[in-house]
Amino acid sequence: MLCKPVRKFIYILLVLFSSLSCQNDGAYFGPVYTETDTVGNVNLEKSIIIGCEGNFQYSNASLSIIDLDRSEVQNNLYRNANNRALGDVLQSIQLQGDSLFVVMNNSGSIKILNSKTFEEIDSFDGFVSPRHLQFVGNDEFYVTDLYSNNLIRFNYRTKQIVYEIETEGWQEEMILSDDQLYISNIEKERIDVINLSSNSIAGSIMLSFKPTFIRKLSESLIVVAGIDINEQAHLAKISLVSHKVDEYEMSTSLVGFDVYNDEIYWCNRKSILKIDLENSISVKVLDFSITTPYNFRIQASEGYCVITDARDYISNGSVSVYKLSGQKIGQFEVGIIPQALCFAF
Repeated sequence: MLCKPVRKFIYILLVLFSSLSCQNDGAYFGPVYTETDTVGNVNLEKSIIIGCEGNFQYSNASLSIIDLDRSEVQNNLYRNANNRALGDVLQSIQLQGDSLFVVMNNSGSIKILNSKTFEEIDSFDGFVSPRHLQFVGNDEFYVTDLYSNNLIRFNYRTKQIVYEIETEGWQEEMILSDDQLYISNIEKERIDVINLSSNSIAGSIMLSFKPTFIRKLSESLIVVAGIDINEQAHLAKISLVSHKVDEYEMSTSLVGFDVYNDEIYWCNRKSILKIDLENSISVKVLDFSITTPYNFRIQASEGYCVITDARDYISNGSVSVYKLSGQKIGQFEVGIIPQALCFAF
C-alpha cells in the first residue's frame, strides 16, 4: 500500500498528467444483480475480493476472491477473464452496483469490471497517481491523486471531468457525510473538508500526525489514525458538527484500524484490540501470527476480521480471516502484496 507511512514504497518516477482518455464507448454498467452471483465456483454473496498491489513498475498487480462459505480462494481473476495484465500497483477497489472499480496507482488508470465475470467494461486513463474513490450521486465519484494537487470529480458514464478542486498536499482516504467530504491529507497533517454543493474547500481540521486512515464512528463523529514524524501512533475523534478534535497517543504499533458496531478496533503487528477512548482502555480481542501484517478491515454486518500478510513483498502474500469471537476461518494464499479489501456482502 503506497500510502502507508510505516511501510510505503518510494516512487522514483512521476507519471505526467494528461487529459483523461477512455476506451469502450459502448460501456454498460447495468443494474445491480439480484441473483446469486458466481465466478466459477465462487459465491459472491459471501466473499471477499482482494486487490494485490504487485511490485512497482512490474505490472504484476492481481485480483483474488475468497469464498467464505466454502473456504476457497481463486486468484488472477482479471488475467483469467481478460487475457492480459491488470496493470502497475493496485491501490484500491470498490463495488458500485454490479461493477467493481479498480484504481491502478502507477498505471494512472481506473478500471471498471463486471463484478460477476471480472471482465473489463471500461478504463479511464490519464490520471497522475489515483488513490481512492468516493461515489456521489448515481454516476459520479471523487478521486484523490498523489501528485496532481487536484481533487477530481468525474462522471463515469459521460466519461467527463465534472470539476477539479485545486488541493494542497497528498490526499488519501475519504468519508462522505451529508453535503461534506472529509479527506485525509497525509502531507499537511490535517483533514480537508470539501463542500459538495459548491465543489470547494470549506476548511481544514488540523492534527499533530499524518492521518493515514479515516472511518465514520457515528452520524456525528469520525475517527482517524496515523503516525507522527517520530513514528508514534495516534488516534483522533472528530466531531462532524463542531469539528472539535480529541487526540489520543497510542502505546502500540499501527497496522490499521476499523469500526464495528460503533466500537473501534485497532490492529498492531500481533493482535487486534478493542479501544475505549473515553476510559483509556484497550482490550485484546485476538492474537495472530503473521510475517508482515499489511492491512486490516472488519466486515460491517457479520464481523469478519481480515488481516493481509505481505510476507517478503516479492512472493505471494496471504489473507487470514477471523471472526471477532476469535474463531479462525482460514488462511488463503493470494497475489503479491495483498492490501485492498472489498466485502461482497
